[in-house]
Amino acid sequence: MERLRLVAGWVAGCAAGVYTGIKIVWVAGGTLGLSDPSAAGTAEWIVANVVTGAIGLMGVLVALALTQRWGLRVPAWLIAMPMWVGTGLLTPFIMLGPLLVFSLTSDESLQGWVFGVVYGSFAVLGISLLVAVALYTRARWPELFRGTTRDVARGATHSVQVPLAWVAGIVAAGPAVVRGSWLFGGTFGLSGAARQEWRGRWTRWACCSPSAPRWGCWP
Repeated sequence: MERLRLVAGWVAGCAAGVYTGIKIVWVAGGTLGLSDPSAAGTAEWIVANVVTGAIGLMGVLVALALTQRWGLRVPAWLIAMPMWVGTGLLTPFIMLGPLLVFSLTSDESLQGWVFGVVYGSFAVLGISLLVAVALYTRARWPELFRGTTRDVARGATHSVQVPLAWVAGIVAAGPAVVRGSWLFGGTFGLSGAARQEWRGRWTRWACCSPSAPRWGCWP
């Protein structure tokens, strides 16, 4: 298990490093992967790439923490917080990776391979972090994997946590159901123009072909 944790962590670090490396090149003035170099160099471009590059660097650091001995001593929240954020950011790329690579791009200023490399690295990063953090947790807090949740004494806030969990679950279920219907071609809640646009997008998405017209989904 220790070897698998190390491998998963290093794979995650490399995947995050690919994204971060591209951002560093762009911030430094490079034109790697740019179809229209004139789009680079503006203040907005630099700020956006510095911010997203910093997020990528955070992914590298978290991956290192999951593989190194010093990572077993860092405060738990330094691991938990980035993982919590990363779950929301990376899950779509894990679930829909091939579709995203083939279909989701509308930025003509970037060469096509950039989307494949970046989205592919996101999928690899998400899967490898999932494995690494599970094994990291087992190595750092082995007592959590002994027995069942029934063996854990209820805390003082248990009576509050349960109803809050139910409320959060119900609130989250609504958007999940609606977006799930959109995934399978539904148009519930969409206006007339948006409905027609989504139907066209969904058709091309369902084809999942590199030759299909590319369309934008991610801002």
